[in-house]
Amino acid sequence: MRYVDRVFESFYNLHNVLMSILCKKMNCNVMLSKKGEALAADSE
Repeated sequence: MRYVDRVFESFYNLHNVLMSILCKKMNCNVMLSKKGEALAADSE
């Protein structure tokens, strides 16, 4: 695995963690569930 890939992956993971913390604080679970429904509809 290249160094750039590792940096990008760790940054991406950190971003996901921060977003989930923000979502819990702001209670934006509604947005997440809507996104999930849209993704589920697309995959069908």
